[in-house]
Amino acid sequence: MSLRARIGEALSRVFSDSERRVARQSFWMNAIFAARLFGGLAAVYMTARILGVEGFGALALISSLCAIVFGLANAAASSVTTFAARALAEGRADEAARVFRFSVAFSLAAALAAYAVIAALALAAGDALGIPPEHRRAALAFAAGGAPASAVYSARGLLYLADRMGLAALVAAASNLLYVALIAAAWAGGGGLMQVAVARAVAETALGLGTLAAAIASAPRAGLAGLLRSASVRVPADVARFSVAGAWTNGVNSLVNGLDAILLARFAGSAGVSQAGIYGAARRVADIAASVAHLARGATRTEYSALWYAGRGDRLRSVALRVNGAVLAASLAVVIPLALLRDPIMRHLLGADFADAGAPLLILLLGVLALPTIRSLTLAAGRPMPTAISALIALIAFAAVISALAPTRGATGAAWARTAFFWTDFAIALPFAIAVFREAGKRKGGGDD
Repeated sequence: MSLRARIGEALSRVFSDSERRVARQSFWMNAIFAARLFGGLAAVYMTARILGVEGFGALALISSLCAIVFGLANAAASSVTTFAARALAEGRADEAARVFRFSVAFSLAAALAAYAVIAALALAAGDALGIPPEHRRAALAFAAGGAPASAVYSARGLLYLADRMGLAALVAAASNLLYVALIAAAWAGGGGLMQVAVARAVAETALGLGTLAAAIASAPRAGLAGLLRSASVRVPADVARFSVAGAWTNGVNSLVNGLDAILLARFAGSAGVSQAGIYGAARRVADIAASVAHLARGATRTEYSALWYAGRGDRLRSVALRVNGAVLAASLAVVIPLALLRDPIMRHLLGADFADAGAPLLILLLGVLALPTIRSLTLAAGRPMPTAISALIALIAFAAVISALAPTRGATGAAWARTAFFWTDFAIALPFAIAVFREAGKRKGGGDD
């Protein structure tokens, strides 16, 4: 027996098939995270030096506007991992293919509408949003990658089902390499915000189209042979309801993801744009740290749904406990070093002008720990309303904190508001997730996967 076969046999005795699938797909998602980490850090390093604090603040405002409006573009994406998994478990491959096509079409239509809204807001309400006239064409360029990128989440959902996330990692690495190369070219050529925006749009387009092509090629392995033989997007009513609730939840999340910098710029007075730049820099680093939990969530939700609809409740409970413990440990392994080294990291990564970003980064890192994948249980069971309710209450908490603290605390106040959102969302959602966890214990199934 080969060494590889012996290792595989040993692992099979310790971990179930479900846990190995989650680990395998999480490995590839963390490979995507690594590509984003190194590519993102390199891009931030160069972008900060290309734009300076004021220009970086303008970029943060443009990014925030796009985050708000494009937030609805991936509203149907989680329906792939939830309802395509259900259809496959129940032997309805045609329905699973329709769910995927519906998800892609829904997301693309929403993204095209979102781009039209962004263009209208940037051109007609740029002053109110804090975007100077000379940067509004850059906003249109930055947003241009949103429509092709809208396919990423649906495509990754299909790649989860096919257990081919390695292809997604390959596409992500290539698109990040392209992004860094374009930013480097802009830096070497004395470019400005427009060149940075175009680089982002080109990289997002490559990511979206590349991931979609990989998903279509992998469809037979997921059990969706003949995916392109029909154009039907007709889905059961509960899939449509799930997507509408998902649109609401994603809309709330996009408001928080985008409004923090915009509200900070408005509340902080004359220092608003520079404070938005400092906050935006800290948030980018914190978002990279949060990717550990975010990227594992897709893999776990896919496996949770497969086990839930197969009646494998006992196995679901075991996988949920072990995976969430591993995700929390991995998050701590990233957060603790960042928290301890935050000041030198921000100073050396971004330059002396961003030295004040260490304080908001520490606060934002507290919010990273409120993102365990246990919350995926309700969505995996086809129940979007708990997530929608928790997001609404968390939005109220966010609005209260940022309006109270941003005028006097600037970037630090905005960081507290974002962290309050995450912890409120987690606290409200957790009892619903525990209820699903307990119900799973009543769904008895057979042996191991």
